[in-house]
This record gives sequence, C-alpha cells and structure tokens, in this order.
Amino acid sequence: MPHHSILGEPSARAQVISGLRQAADYLDRHPGVPVSEHGWTLLSFPGRDSDDAGRAAVNKVAAMLGVTARDDTPAASPTPPDPGTPTPGH
Repeated sequence: MPHHSILGEPSARAQVISGLRQAADYLDRHPGVPVSEHGWTLLSFPGRDSDDAGRAAVNKVAAMLGVTARDDTPAASPTPPDPGTPTPGH
C-alpha cells in the first residue's frame, strides 16, 4: 500500500476545502436550513497499513491541533462459541 501524507493529497485537500466553502455559502443563503447548536463532526479516515499506523496518524493530527486523541474503540469481545460446539453441563 503506498504511503500518503497525513495531510492528504493536494487535490483531495482542495476538494474538501471547496466543499466546506460551498456548504457554508449554501447555509448563508438559506437561513431556514437548520443546523445543530452543538456543532458537527468531520470524519477523516487516514490511509494506513495497520491499526497502530492509524492510531499514530490520529495522534499526529491531534498534536497539530493541540489536543489529546481519545480511543473510543470498544474492547475486543471474545469470539462467540460455535453453535455446534457442546457447552459444559449440556
């Protein structure tokens, strides 16, 4: 998998910026369109070769923003038993 800058490819970055400006202009021209008083979330999924590389990318961006990243990934749950496997006591 080719390594890409965490900041994104220049053309993709320009498209995101353009889209944000278009959204802001649209909202400005249409004051009746509701917006959340609590803000919004912009998700970005960095290209990565592993979970550790993905976490490192998130931590790097968090450091650039002066914040601490929080990992909300649920703890791995055990694999459920195969339904055909007898359980103790049955």
